[in-house]
Amino acid sequence: MNENIKKLQELTGKLPNFLKGYDGIEINYQLTEGSCIGKGILNTEQIAVQVAILTKGSVFPTHIHKSKEWLILYEGRLKVTRGDKVSILEVGHSIYFVPSEPHSVEALEYCLILGITIPSEKGYPNASRT
Repeated sequence: MNENIKKLQELTGKLPNFLKGYDGIEINYQLTEGSCIGKGILNTEQIAVQVAILTKGSVFPTHIHKSKEWLILYEGRLKVTRGDKVSILEVGHSIYFVPSEPHSVEALEYCLILGITIPSEKGYPNASRT
């Protein structure tokens, strides 16, 4: 079994109970560095929810979303860049992006993230590269 899949299974146990049993669609993310595996938890016209594991050093390049995006960090440390501002997220932290706000994300260690877009965005998270 792929090490990232093993880590996804291990870290998924840290999610709230209502997400643990969901067998969503596997998502293959487009990164410039590292690797990420995830699952879609919910995808309606109103909201899309994904859970993802990023390996240390994984980078989502600068991108935007047409929708609002909220990231919640359940495990690891995450570097988030928006414009000139850099934030380091720790376990339990979250960050919110308004529509069309350019941002990038780098995993400083293995990360377990819950990502939410409101309203749902077709193809999230890979559809909105700048």
